[in-house]
Amino acid sequence: MKRIYSLLALFILVLTASAQTVVKLDFQNNVFGNTATEQVDPLVKEFSGVTMTATKGKGTTAPYLGTAEYRFYKNSTLTFSVNGTITSVKFATVTDAKYNNVAGVTQNGTPLGSDTWTGSAENSVEFVATASQVRLLSVEITYTASASNVAAPTFSLEEKTYTTAQSLALTATAGDNIFYTLNGEVPTTSSTPYTGEISLSEDGVYTVKAIAVNAAGEKSNVASATYTIDLPGVKDALLDCKFQTAGNLEGFTVNTLSQDSVFDVWTAQSYGLRATAYANKKNYAAASWIISPKLDFTGKANINLSFDEYAKFFLHADSIATETELFIRADGGEWEKLTIPTRTSNNGVFAPTGNISLEAYKGKSNVELGFFYKSTAAKAGTWEIKNLLVVADTDNATGVTAVETKTPAQEVIYDLSGRRVQKATRGLYIINGKKTFVK
Repeated sequence: MKRIYSLLALFILVLTASAQTVVKLDFQNNVFGNTATEQVDPLVKEFSGVTMTATKGKGTTAPYLGTAEYRFYKNSTLTFSVNGTITSVKFATVTDAKYNNVAGVTQNGTPLGSDTWTGSAENSVEFVATASQVRLLSVEITYTASASNVAAPTFSLEEKTYTTAQSLALTATAGDNIFYTLNGEVPTTSSTPYTGEISLSEDGVYTVKAIAVNAAGEKSNVASATYTIDLPGVKDALLDCKFQTAGNLEGFTVNTLSQDSVFDVWTAQSYGLRATAYANKKNYAAASWIISPKLDFTGKANINLSFDEYAKFFLHADSIATETELFIRADGGEWEKLTIPTRTSNNGVFAPTGNISLEAYKGKSNVELGFFYKSTAAKAGTWEIKNLLVVADTDNATGVTAVETKTPAQEVIYDLSGRRVQKATRGLYIINGKKTFVK
């Protein structure tokens, strides 16, 4: 009987832990994407279901939010609000002894005994600074979400794999607005507003998350669904670079135009192809390309590029788009900029870009992709790339016979481990000496 009770207690503990949400407000990496210092009273910011409200204290200046820290002045208040019960708040401060005094922060009149407050606060918890100034690098809020009075959006499609393009409709209570994301991030009122059906027309996995917001500003719980679009046919893998082996650039070449010091801007790590101009504990100015092997798009159609990217330590989120860029050219001509549909956040997490069409270069040979990174002596971010894939269909219009989904018996087929197989089912294979992606 004791064993049963112990197992039951463990089960309840697991359920309780799984119901908790942890949100990190990472000021050091400009969580709110500020382009400059913001100093207003009150200061209200929202991120991933957490609202931060800072108000000016008696005899102090207005709340200060920089691109790398938050300054908590004496007598000012800092309140965190969620739809649920807050159980802990963890503060991380700068290393400067003058400004890292978390003991100079109180909650309900009680000084913090450590960097973490624990308790049970329904919907919000307020902190007051008693030190002249505490500089925060981040705050981590843990809470258990409450059921919302606002109905969550519903999705028109069933979660499964589809072999044709789909249109996804989102529905909410009349008068409520819907906001959604397609990259798995928790949506907020700053996310994409829903104005019509969402097109899921390209190969890939789509994680759709949505919230409804009523006229009073109350939010629903997050509705989530994952859809896989797997269009039929056989696609050629024209370029397949995992970038998971240290020192292996996988045929890419580096062209560094300028840098303030001697070091490798682009390196191949075990976790991805990395570009950074932060070296020897210092930021440097740099401008550097890494260029792909030449690709042949003759006889190809529906040509798409995709990869996973990571960004961290940029001055703010907007810097990613201006300091990391993707280009393409043919036959050594002029570089043309490509638009990356979904950019990763400045949070150090890999995220898929989605498909990038290269159809404009259909029929061309000697095509190159160029990844361009730049930095300044004030701030040098880190950009990483992995799982880079260029795939295409055989173009029937050129007179080249299309590859059938069913592999002919006379073809010689190997898997990526070098083992010969009788039939290619799904995935990457070496067929008659050519790397092919079978769908």
